[in-house]
Amino acid sequence: MSAGGADGAKFAEALDRVPRELVLDRDGLGVVLELRVCFGMTPSQGSDLASYVDTSYAEEAIRTTH
Repeated sequence: MSAGGADGAKFAEALDRVPRELVLDRDGLGVVLELRVCFGMTPSQGSDLASYVDTSYAEEAIRTTH
């Protein structure tokens, strides 16, 4: 495969879809948790989103890469 031409364009397009920031979609996670609770499938840690989200790893990764 060559680095240019159609292959290069496909690679650039795929790379453009990669998020530039490491950010959790808290709203999206909340919707999933809410649906599980509504359908009686509450996870073992309960219905509080904060008990599932630990941002310390992402924060450390951001600190060490900037």
